[in-house]
Amino acid sequence: KAGTALDQSFYVSNNSVRIIPQDIVNTVPLIESDNHLPLAALSITDNGRGLSYGADILWSIAKQKGYLDHQPIFDNAMRWLLTGDAHQTPTTVKVVTQSYNADVIKTYLQQQLGTQVEVLTCQPLATQNMCWQDADLIVFGAGTPANEATTAQVAQMMKAGKSVLYMASNWGSGYSAQAVGRGMGMDASGYGGNYWESDASRRVNQERTLAMSLKIADRSTDMLQLLSALNAAQINSDTALSVNHPWIMTINGAQQRLRSMNETGNSVFANATIEDNQLWRYLVLLADVYRHDATYSDTHKDNDLPKFLHTYIADSWLDFTRPIITALPQGAGDYMPASDKNIAVSDEWETITVTIPQQQGVTLIGRASIPSHAVEIEVVDAAGANLKVQTSFLRQVGSPFSDEGYVRPRQPNSMGIPLDDNKPTIFNSPYGGPLMLSYRNAAAGSQITLRIKGSAKYAHLDFTQPVSDTQIDEAIAALQRQDFGWNTFKFTGGEIQQITPYALKAIGKQDARTYIDRIKQVIFDSNHIANGYNNMPLDTTTAERCQQLGWDCRGDVHRALNVQHFVGWLAQCGFLCSGQPVDAYTGIGTGWGWVHELGHNTVQRVLSITFPSSETGKTIGCAVECDNNHLAGLSMLRKYALFGEDDNGGRFAHWSIYQQITDARATNKTGEALRKAVEKNIWDGNGYQNNSGKLAFAVQQSFLYTQLQQHKAQPDVQGVFEYFRLLNMANRLVNRLDLKTATAEQKAQYGLGAYNDNSFSTPELNYMLTSKIVGYDMKAVYEMYGLPISQTAHDSVALLNLPTAPLKFYAIPKNRANHLDEGAWVSLPATGELPAYPY
Repeated sequence: KAGTALDQSFYVSNNSVRIIPQDIVNTVPLIESDNHLPLAALSITDNGRGLSYGADILWSIAKQKGYLDHQPIFDNAMRWLLTGDAHQTPTTVKVVTQSYNADVIKTYLQQQLGTQVEVLTCQPLATQNMCWQDADLIVFGAGTPANEATTAQVAQMMKAGKSVLYMASNWGSGYSAQAVGRGMGMDASGYGGNYWESDASRRVNQERTLAMSLKIADRSTDMLQLLSALNAAQINSDTALSVNHPWIMTINGAQQRLRSMNETGNSVFANATIEDNQLWRYLVLLADVYRHDATYSDTHKDNDLPKFLHTYIADSWLDFTRPIITALPQGAGDYMPASDKNIAVSDEWETITVTIPQQQGVTLIGRASIPSHAVEIEVVDAAGANLKVQTSFLRQVGSPFSDEGYVRPRQPNSMGIPLDDNKPTIFNSPYGGPLMLSYRNAAAGSQITLRIKGSAKYAHLDFTQPVSDTQIDEAIAALQRQDFGWNTFKFTGGEIQQITPYALKAIGKQDARTYIDRIKQVIFDSNHIANGYNNMPLDTTTAERCQQLGWDCRGDVHRALNVQHFVGWLAQCGFLCSGQPVDAYTGIGTGWGWVHELGHNTVQRVLSITFPSSETGKTIGCAVECDNNHLAGLSMLRKYALFGEDDNGGRFAHWSIYQQITDARATNKTGEALRKAVEKNIWDGNGYQNNSGKLAFAVQQSFLYTQLQQHKAQPDVQGVFEYFRLLNMANRLVNRLDLKTATAEQKAQYGLGAYNDNSFSTPELNYMLTSKIVGYDMKAVYEMYGLPISQTAHDSVALLNLPTAPLKFYAIPKNRANHLDEGAWVSLPATGELPAYPY
């Protein structure tokens, strides 16, 4: 029965998203788990009615395949959505859908509610018509465009008094759920949705009563109790405050509402006629009052609970879109010193050009937000992109409930504030920070032009464009003044943020210019040379080899597209944590960790040498945590060549792979049996197993290139990098080649002549490209290393009529892999025992 439906259990899988009601007046949770995870919500924003679910309940009920215990609640919600009365069923309904199967909603309404349905065959988001005006119900699905135009159109529908329904389909539906939901006054979780939520978090237990659900839906009582306690000074040290305390959950809920408003370009101070905004304005102003006393030093919930709670509120109830905001008199802990607020800001408009490296992401502008100083930003040319401004790009932020205490703001970096195309946007933060441009739907390589006022210069260098000595000197001077909390670098393919103390510690006794140059050369230049990115100039021999091969080595296909962000402040896990951004409890240096992470973000297929095991069929080889280390190890190799710093000399373990071949030869196997034995010895397992031994294979190919193609007595860094550069460039050129339509001549450029599609494995691609690059058929070499190569790949290389590459190995002393001049060439027999390793 409908009256007892709320007593039924309800559960959604992790393949769902959160639907978050916003303002207290117009939205309410329909379903909230026992752990307060919002799963569905209702809206009466403006004149419309809205209903949004984080999972496709509609499809399951229409097909009678699931959520049947929940159907009475859903039926009531749908009746309310259509008529405004949960117990009144409409006779007929006109339905229009966007990215949702109209047959599903039709089946549900006709079979479950007994309503006749007319489906309007048009697109409700199409700008050329307003067909939705004739509909009684407008249904959106997960494929709905996730942009501001969708939000604006849904808001228009609500104002017109329409009934709007949204159904998520999976954990990746968050962005479309946000776009539709915000038009209804709701919000939704972004990327990942409920994917990482536990089973318990996504469940409403059968013991849930109607009274319990109504209490959960009541979001005003907890706020009133919190405000009453603050007003009556009823906060004392006996209160057991925790992250799950109702006061903290109420503060966080209000923070989410304020963030959502700012994220859509709205401010609680912008429209005094909106009744609901009055409460939020008072909350923001109360946070201003409390911010006067925030210290971020010895405050702890167990020794000064009122101050702890006041600081928590000051950090939570923020509006970044207003011209005046209360400053932090004593600074923002290790995020920003108190001296920062005294830095002079520009009082004249200046024009700034920002190059956009990829379709979406964040990038440094090169100017700083000074705490409590309003910045004005005007869009001159957005180059077709959707733009937002924010401070910093951080994953890990303050944790005031940790044992350390309240030593830094809980979230000093702002969310993205949309930039208005028609008028200047005001951005203001009590914490300040490096200004960053968040962009979507951009064209890689495009330039965006902004005018900005009220910002400041700081210790920032942008190496994506020419940098003068004066700019370097100014940045170093700003860093040494230590009045701003952060130092940033911008490179093609990577951006660095680190707090000033970490930067100074990383520089140490060396000259600041030397530090900057080494960061640039070791981390970024080395990676980009090895990857063949076109921001690095070609040396003479590489250019000549490209010309001989007939390859385009400078075209736009070789643009460095992926930007890796590094943050030196707090780490999300351990001491240095991978991901985007990579973050660490240390400044950025030229050690292994940073180049390893950049390798993750830039490694290409041709170095991810994986294939099915000849023994088990399972994927084996140099996978993740191995493939990226090709690039990291090359950075260390070049670091030694440039600066004499010998780090990670065991990463390319030539002695290990030689021994693994030796052990297979000792079995006296021959032919395919021997190859399989070598395969197992070298390539078995994933990217963690025999990591350094597997890495030596590709480096040995580069050694052969220096001898057979460059005719050098010993490998050198230039030759090694030239091989990898050519290999990676060829990888990209092959990616854009359609083998189904390519001519024989085009295929022959890359040694792919026998293929009409890309059915080759990665080792086979590596074999064909390397044969072309070296100028020798590498068949025997690849067999020696145990790699399975098909007859089609052999036939492709055979069409090139190349001489057969000799079996040679360049041996280097153990753990001295960076010392190329210490090695010696060893000639190897095709069968039988190998000579003893010379070191």
